[in-house]
Amino acid sequence: MSQSADWEAIHQELSAAGAPFEWIEAEKRELVTNLLLDGWNQFPFDEEFQRAGVARIERCTPLWLGPTRTVRLTQNQRSMVILEDPEHPGLLFAALGPNLPPEFWPAAEASSVGLQRDLEAYVARPFRSTHEYTRRLRVYRGSFEDIGLESLQHLANVIAHGEQWTDGAATWRSGCLTDPWPAEPSSESMLQLRVISDQAAEEHGSRMPSISLRSLWSRSVLKLEEGRWGNVVFELMWDPAPLKLPHRFVGEFPEDMPVDLVASLLRGSTLTPDGLAKLRDEELTPFAAMVTCLLEPTEATTFELLRELMQSEDPELKNAGIGLAADCGARGLLYELGVTTGDAELKARLGELTKLHPPPPQAPDDDDEWDDDDDWGEEDDEDYGDEEDEL
Repeated sequence: MSQSADWEAIHQELSAAGAPFEWIEAEKRELVTNLLLDGWNQFPFDEEFQRAGVARIERCTPLWLGPTRTVRLTQNQRSMVILEDPEHPGLLFAALGPNLPPEFWPAAEASSVGLQRDLEAYVARPFRSTHEYTRRLRVYRGSFEDIGLESLQHLANVIAHGEQWTDGAATWRSGCLTDPWPAEPSSESMLQLRVISDQAAEEHGSRMPSISLRSLWSRSVLKLEEGRWGNVVFELMWDPAPLKLPHRFVGEFPEDMPVDLVASLLRGSTLTPDGLAKLRDEELTPFAAMVTCLLEPTEATTFELLRELMQSEDPELKNAGIGLAADCGARGLLYELGVTTGDAELKARLGELTKLHPPPPQAPDDDDEWDDDDDWGEEDDEDYGDEEDEL
Protein backbone atom coordinates (compact mmCIF):
# COMPACT_ATOMS: atom_id res chain seq x y z
CA MET A 1 0.00 0.00 0.00
CA SER A 2 1.34 3.45 -0.97
CA GLN A 3 2.14 6.13 1.61
CA SER A 4 -0.73 8.30 0.29
CA ALA A 5 -3.06 5.32 0.78
CA ASP A 6 -1.74 5.03 4.38
CA TRP A 7 -2.66 8.66 5.03
CA GLU A 8 -6.09 8.17 3.45
CA ALA A 9 -6.75 5.19 5.73
CA ILE A 10 -5.74 7.19 8.81
CA HIS A 11 -7.91 10.06 7.60
CA GLN A 12 -10.91 7.78 7.34
CA GLU A 13 -10.32 6.38 10.82
CA LEU A 14 -9.97 9.88 12.33
CA SER A 15 -13.17 11.00 10.63
CA ALA A 16 -15.05 7.94 11.87
CA ALA A 17 -13.82 8.60 15.41
CA GLY A 18 -14.89 12.26 15.26
CA ALA A 19 -11.31 13.33 16.05
CA PRO A 20 -10.60 17.07 15.64
CA PHE A 21 -8.27 16.72 12.63
CA GLU A 22 -9.14 18.26 9.25
CA TRP A 23 -7.54 16.79 6.12
CA ILE A 24 -5.49 19.27 4.05
CA GLU A 25 -6.09 18.81 0.32
CA ALA A 26 -2.95 18.52 -1.81
CA GLU A 27 -3.50 21.85 -3.59
CA LYS A 28 -3.55 23.72 -0.23
CA ARG A 29 -0.42 22.21 1.30
CA GLU A 30 2.00 24.69 -0.22
CA LEU A 31 -0.02 27.55 1.29
CA VAL A 32 0.19 25.94 4.74
CA THR A 33 3.93 25.44 4.33
CA ASN A 34 4.39 29.10 3.43
CA LEU A 35 2.36 30.19 6.45
CA LEU A 36 4.60 28.11 8.70
CA LEU A 37 7.70 29.62 7.10
CA ASP A 38 6.35 33.15 7.59
CA GLY A 39 5.60 32.43 11.25
CA TRP A 40 9.00 30.85 11.86
CA ASN A 41 10.86 33.79 10.33
CA GLN A 42 8.85 36.40 12.22
CA PHE A 43 11.00 36.26 15.39
CA PRO A 44 14.40 34.87 14.28
CA PHE A 45 16.78 32.89 16.51
CA ASP A 46 20.48 32.49 15.77
CA GLU A 47 21.35 31.91 12.13
CA GLU A 48 22.13 28.18 12.29
CA PHE A 49 19.04 27.34 14.33
CA GLN A 50 16.88 29.45 12.05
CA ARG A 51 18.24 27.77 8.94
CA ALA A 52 17.62 24.29 10.40
CA GLY A 53 14.02 25.25 11.13
CA VAL A 54 13.44 26.48 7.59
CA ALA A 55 14.91 23.25 6.17
CA ARG A 56 12.61 21.11 8.28
CA ILE A 57 9.47 23.06 7.36
CA GLU A 58 10.36 22.83 3.67
CA ARG A 59 10.96 19.08 3.67
CA CYS A 60 7.79 18.24 5.64
CA THR A 61 4.34 17.68 4.15
CA PRO A 62 1.36 19.17 6.02
CA LEU A 63 -1.45 16.59 6.15
CA TRP A 64 -4.00 17.72 8.75
CA LEU A 65 -5.06 20.85 10.53
CA GLY A 66 -5.43 19.88 14.16
CA PRO A 67 -7.41 21.52 16.95
CA THR A 68 -7.17 25.28 17.37
CA ARG A 69 -6.34 27.13 20.57
CA THR A 70 -7.76 30.56 21.36
CA VAL A 71 -5.60 33.12 23.19
CA ARG A 72 -7.93 34.01 26.01
CA LEU A 73 -7.85 37.82 26.15
CA THR A 74 -7.21 38.67 22.50
CA GLN A 75 -9.32 35.84 21.02
CA ASN A 76 -6.57 35.19 18.44
CA GLN A 77 -6.61 31.62 17.20
CA ARG A 78 -3.60 29.36 16.67
CA SER A 79 -3.86 26.19 14.60
CA MET A 80 -2.03 22.92 15.06
CA VAL A 81 -0.65 21.42 11.82
CA ILE A 82 0.14 17.70 11.55
CA LEU A 83 3.08 16.99 9.25
CA GLU A 84 5.00 14.09 7.78
CA ASP A 85 8.81 14.34 8.01
CA PRO A 86 10.57 12.01 5.51
CA GLU A 87 13.58 11.82 7.84
CA HIS A 88 11.44 10.16 10.52
CA PRO A 89 9.25 7.45 8.94
CA GLY A 90 6.58 6.01 11.15
CA LEU A 91 6.02 9.30 12.97
CA LEU A 92 3.89 12.40 12.53
CA PHE A 93 4.72 15.79 14.00
CA ALA A 94 2.57 18.61 15.37
CA ALA A 95 3.49 22.22 14.60
CA LEU A 96 1.98 24.08 17.56
CA GLY A 97 1.08 27.42 16.05
CA PRO A 98 3.10 29.57 13.68
CA ASN A 99 6.44 30.05 15.42
CA LEU A 100 7.21 27.22 17.83
CA PRO A 101 10.69 26.03 16.75
CA PRO A 102 10.37 23.00 14.41
CA GLU A 103 12.94 21.18 16.55
CA PHE A 104 10.31 21.13 19.28
CA TRP A 105 7.37 19.79 17.31
CA PRO A 106 6.01 16.91 19.43
CA ALA A 107 5.91 13.54 17.72
CA ALA A 108 3.17 10.92 17.47
CA GLU A 109 2.95 7.43 16.09
CA ALA A 110 1.73 7.56 12.48
CA SER A 111 -1.68 6.04 13.11
CA SER A 112 -5.09 7.35 14.05
CA VAL A 113 -4.78 5.86 17.53
CA GLY A 114 -1.22 7.15 17.98
CA LEU A 115 -2.09 10.65 16.82
CA GLN A 116 -4.87 11.01 19.39
CA ARG A 117 -2.95 9.29 22.19
CA ASP A 118 0.49 10.88 21.81
CA LEU A 119 -0.76 14.45 21.37
CA GLU A 120 -3.17 14.30 24.31
CA ALA A 121 -0.96 16.66 26.32
CA TYR A 122 -1.41 19.39 23.69
CA VAL A 123 -5.05 18.76 22.75
CA ALA A 124 -7.10 17.68 25.74
CA ARG A 125 -5.50 19.20 28.85
CA PRO A 126 -7.84 21.36 30.97
CA PHE A 127 -6.92 24.54 32.82
CA ARG A 128 -5.60 23.37 36.22
CA SER A 129 -4.79 25.23 39.40
CA THR A 130 -1.08 25.81 39.89
CA HIS A 131 -1.32 23.74 43.09
CA GLU A 132 -2.33 20.65 41.11
CA TYR A 133 0.66 20.32 38.79
CA THR A 134 2.80 17.30 39.51
CA ARG A 135 6.10 18.73 38.23
CA ARG A 136 7.90 21.95 39.13
CA LEU A 137 11.31 23.43 38.35
CA ARG A 138 13.03 26.72 39.20
CA VAL A 139 15.82 27.97 36.91
CA TYR A 140 18.10 31.01 36.94
CA ARG A 141 17.90 33.21 33.84
CA GLY A 142 20.42 35.94 34.67
CA SER A 143 20.12 39.57 35.62
CA PHE A 144 17.95 42.11 33.83
CA GLU A 145 21.20 43.58 32.52
CA ASP A 146 22.23 40.16 31.16
CA ILE A 147 18.98 39.66 29.26
CA GLY A 148 18.88 43.27 28.06
CA LEU A 149 15.50 44.20 29.52
CA GLU A 150 14.52 46.83 32.05
CA SER A 151 11.76 45.21 34.10
CA LEU A 152 9.66 42.14 34.75
CA GLN A 153 6.77 43.70 32.85
CA HIS A 154 9.03 44.29 29.84
CA LEU A 155 10.07 40.63 29.94
CA ALA A 156 6.45 39.44 30.22
CA ASN A 157 5.47 41.62 27.25
CA VAL A 158 8.27 40.19 25.10
CA ILE A 159 7.23 36.62 25.91
CA ALA A 160 3.47 37.20 25.57
CA HIS A 161 3.74 38.92 22.19
CA GLY A 162 6.79 37.24 20.69
CA GLU A 163 6.26 33.63 21.75
CA GLN A 164 2.97 32.65 20.19
CA TRP A 165 2.95 29.30 21.96
CA THR A 166 1.94 31.19 25.15
CA ASP A 167 -1.50 32.37 26.27
CA GLY A 168 -0.54 36.00 25.73
CA ALA A 169 -1.78 38.73 28.03
CA ALA A 170 -3.74 36.55 30.48
CA THR A 171 -1.14 37.11 33.19
CA TRP A 172 -1.34 37.36 36.97
CA ARG A 173 1.00 38.75 39.64
CA SER A 174 2.10 37.44 43.04
CA GLY A 175 -1.14 38.51 44.75
CA CYS A 176 -2.84 35.54 43.05
CA LEU A 177 -1.78 32.05 44.04
CA THR A 178 -3.25 30.62 40.85
CA ASP A 179 -4.65 31.71 37.48
CA PRO A 180 -7.66 34.01 38.11
CA TRP A 181 -8.77 34.15 34.47
CA PRO A 182 -11.70 32.00 33.30
CA ALA A 183 -11.25 29.48 30.52
CA GLU A 184 -13.67 31.52 28.37
CA PRO A 185 -13.31 35.24 29.23
CA SER A 186 -15.75 36.14 26.45
CA SER A 187 -18.54 34.61 28.55
CA GLU A 188 -17.93 37.11 31.37
CA SER A 189 -19.36 40.61 31.66
CA MET A 190 -17.10 43.65 31.24
CA LEU A 191 -17.56 44.44 34.92
CA GLN A 192 -16.49 40.97 35.99
CA LEU A 193 -13.46 41.07 33.67
CA ARG A 194 -12.46 44.39 35.22
CA VAL A 195 -12.66 42.86 38.70
CA ILE A 196 -10.49 39.93 37.56
CA SER A 197 -8.02 42.30 35.88
CA ASP A 198 -7.61 44.32 39.08
CA GLN A 199 -7.16 41.16 41.10
CA ALA A 200 -4.59 39.78 38.63
CA ALA A 201 -2.52 42.99 38.88
CA GLU A 202 -2.05 42.83 42.66
CA GLU A 203 1.34 42.08 44.20
CA HIS A 204 1.67 40.38 47.60
CA GLY A 205 3.90 42.29 49.99
CA SER A 206 5.61 39.22 51.46
CA ARG A 207 6.26 37.44 48.14
CA MET A 208 8.79 38.14 45.44
CA PRO A 209 7.32 40.20 42.59
CA SER A 210 6.24 37.89 39.80
CA ILE A 211 4.19 37.65 36.62
CA SER A 212 2.75 34.28 35.60
CA LEU A 213 1.21 33.10 32.34
CA ARG A 214 0.23 29.84 30.70
CA SER A 215 1.57 28.02 27.70
CA LEU A 216 -1.14 27.87 25.07
CA TRP A 217 -1.16 24.18 24.20
CA SER A 218 -0.26 22.17 27.30
CA ARG A 219 -1.71 24.90 29.57
CA SER A 220 1.33 24.65 31.80
CA VAL A 221 2.43 27.65 33.88
CA LEU A 222 5.50 29.83 33.50
CA LYS A 223 6.17 32.18 36.43
CA LEU A 224 8.63 35.04 35.88
CA GLU A 225 10.03 36.06 39.25
CA GLU A 226 12.02 39.19 40.05
CA GLY A 227 14.57 37.87 42.52
CA ARG A 228 16.90 39.81 44.75
CA TRP A 229 19.83 41.78 43.37
CA GLY A 230 18.13 42.47 40.01
CA ASN A 231 17.96 38.83 38.92
CA VAL A 232 15.32 36.81 37.09
CA VAL A 233 14.10 33.34 38.03
CA PHE A 234 11.68 31.24 35.99
CA GLU A 235 9.47 28.75 37.80
CA LEU A 236 7.91 26.16 35.51
CA MET A 237 4.89 24.04 36.51
CA TRP A 238 3.53 21.21 34.36
CA ASP A 239 2.08 17.74 34.06
CA PRO A 240 4.20 15.20 32.13
CA ALA A 241 4.13 15.29 28.33
CA PRO A 242 6.94 12.97 27.17
CA LEU A 243 8.93 13.93 24.09
CA LYS A 244 9.54 11.37 21.38
CA LEU A 245 12.83 12.68 20.01
CA PRO A 246 15.98 14.05 21.63
CA HIS A 247 16.51 17.81 21.61
CA ARG A 248 19.22 20.18 22.72
CA PHE A 249 18.03 20.12 26.33
CA VAL A 250 18.12 16.36 26.87
CA GLY A 251 20.07 15.78 30.06
CA GLU A 252 19.56 19.36 31.21
CA PHE A 253 15.78 19.53 31.53
CA PRO A 254 13.26 16.80 32.36
CA GLU A 255 12.22 14.98 29.22
CA ASP A 256 8.59 15.09 30.28
CA MET A 257 8.50 18.89 30.19
CA PRO A 258 6.02 20.09 27.52
CA VAL A 259 7.66 21.59 24.45
CA ASP A 260 5.74 24.85 24.84
CA LEU A 261 7.53 25.37 28.17
CA VAL A 262 10.97 24.27 26.97
CA ALA A 263 10.74 26.68 24.02
CA SER A 264 10.51 29.67 26.37
CA LEU A 265 14.00 28.80 27.65
CA LEU A 266 15.67 28.92 24.23
CA ARG A 267 16.78 32.55 24.24
CA GLY A 268 19.59 33.46 26.61
CA SER A 269 21.27 31.28 29.22
CA THR A 270 19.62 29.05 31.79
CA LEU A 271 21.09 27.60 34.97
CA THR A 272 19.17 24.65 36.43
CA PRO A 273 19.52 23.21 39.96
CA ASP A 274 21.60 20.35 38.52
CA GLY A 275 23.87 22.80 36.72
CA LEU A 276 24.17 24.86 39.89
CA ALA A 277 25.14 21.77 41.92
CA LYS A 278 27.96 21.08 39.45
CA LEU A 279 29.19 24.66 39.81
CA ARG A 280 29.25 24.36 43.59
CA ASP A 281 31.07 21.02 43.40
CA GLU A 282 33.76 22.59 41.24
CA GLU A 283 34.22 25.65 43.45
CA LEU A 284 32.13 27.47 46.02
CA THR A 285 31.88 31.04 44.74
CA PRO A 286 29.77 34.08 45.72
CA PHE A 287 27.90 33.69 42.40
CA ALA A 288 26.98 30.06 43.10
CA ALA A 289 25.83 31.01 46.60
CA MET A 290 23.74 33.88 45.25
CA VAL A 291 21.97 31.65 42.71
CA THR A 292 21.37 29.06 45.42
CA CYS A 293 19.60 31.71 47.49
CA LEU A 294 17.45 32.57 44.47
CA LEU A 295 16.51 29.02 43.44
CA GLU A 296 16.32 27.35 46.86
CA PRO A 297 15.50 30.17 49.30
CA THR A 298 13.92 28.08 52.05
CA GLU A 299 16.01 24.91 51.93
CA ALA A 300 18.06 23.90 54.97
CA THR A 301 20.98 23.23 52.62
CA THR A 302 20.94 26.91 51.62
CA PHE A 303 21.33 27.95 55.27
CA GLU A 304 24.23 25.51 55.59
CA LEU A 305 25.87 26.92 52.48
CA LEU A 306 25.64 30.46 53.85
CA ARG A 307 27.03 29.28 57.19
CA GLU A 308 29.97 27.68 55.37
CA LEU A 309 30.67 30.94 53.53
CA MET A 310 30.43 33.02 56.70
CA GLN A 311 32.91 30.75 58.48
CA SER A 312 35.40 30.80 55.59
CA GLU A 313 38.93 32.09 56.12
CA ASP A 314 38.73 33.70 52.69
CA PRO A 315 37.68 37.34 53.26
CA GLU A 316 35.83 37.48 49.92
CA LEU A 317 33.74 34.42 50.70
CA LYS A 318 33.10 35.49 54.30
CA ASN A 319 31.92 38.96 53.24
CA ALA A 320 29.77 37.46 50.47
CA GLY A 321 28.13 35.08 52.94
CA ILE A 322 27.42 37.87 55.42
CA GLY A 323 25.99 40.10 52.70
CA LEU A 324 23.77 37.34 51.28
CA ALA A 325 22.52 36.35 54.74
CA ALA A 326 21.70 39.96 55.59
CA ASP A 327 19.88 40.58 52.29
CA CYS A 328 17.92 37.34 52.61
CA GLY A 329 16.88 38.02 56.20
CA ALA A 330 18.81 35.06 57.67
CA ARG A 331 19.20 36.89 60.97
CA GLY A 332 19.83 33.72 62.94
CA LEU A 333 23.03 33.06 61.01
CA LEU A 334 24.22 36.61 61.57
CA TYR A 335 23.43 36.42 65.27
CA GLU A 336 25.19 33.05 65.51
CA LEU A 337 28.38 34.46 63.99
CA GLY A 338 28.11 37.56 66.15
CA VAL A 339 28.10 35.64 69.42
CA THR A 340 30.91 33.26 68.39
CA THR A 341 33.41 35.55 66.67
CA GLY A 342 36.31 37.05 68.59
CA ASP A 343 36.70 39.83 66.02
CA ALA A 344 35.42 43.00 67.68
CA GLU A 345 35.09 44.86 64.38
CA LEU A 346 33.09 42.03 62.82
CA LYS A 347 30.94 41.76 65.95
CA ALA A 348 30.07 45.46 65.68
CA ARG A 349 29.29 45.13 61.97
CA LEU A 350 26.99 42.19 62.61
CA GLY A 351 25.28 44.08 65.40
CA GLU A 352 24.47 46.84 62.96
CA LEU A 353 23.23 44.37 60.36
CA THR A 354 20.95 42.43 62.64
CA LYS A 355 19.83 45.16 65.03
CA LEU A 356 19.00 42.39 67.45
CA HIS A 357 18.79 42.88 71.19
CA PRO A 358 19.61 40.65 74.12
CA PRO A 359 16.97 37.99 74.62
CA PRO A 360 14.48 38.67 77.39
CA PRO A 361 15.34 37.07 80.75
CA GLN A 362 13.94 33.62 81.48
CA ALA A 363 14.71 33.93 85.21
CA PRO A 364 16.56 36.58 87.20
CA ASP A 365 20.13 35.98 88.35
CA ASP A 366 20.81 35.90 92.07
CA ASP A 367 21.89 39.54 91.95
CA ASP A 368 19.00 40.42 89.55
CA GLU A 369 21.51 41.58 86.94
CA TRP A 370 22.62 40.31 83.56
CA ASP A 371 25.96 38.55 83.36
CA ASP A 372 28.49 40.25 81.13
CA ASP A 373 28.31 37.43 78.55
CA ASP A 374 24.51 37.42 78.27
CA ASP A 375 24.39 39.86 75.33
CA TRP A 376 26.29 41.40 72.45
CA GLY A 377 25.77 44.49 70.37
CA GLU A 378 23.99 47.63 71.44
CA GLU A 379 20.58 47.87 73.08
CA ASP A 380 17.76 50.20 72.15
CA ASP A 381 14.10 50.62 73.08
CA GLU A 382 12.53 48.28 70.47
CA ASP A 383 10.85 45.04 71.55
CA TYR A 384 12.64 41.79 70.88
CA GLY A 385 10.77 40.16 67.96
CA ASP A 386 9.59 36.60 67.65
CA GLU A 387 10.37 36.39 63.95
CA GLU A 388 11.58 33.12 62.54
CA ASP A 389 14.66 33.16 60.39
CA GLU A 390 13.75 33.12 56.73
CA LEU A 391 15.55 33.46 53.49
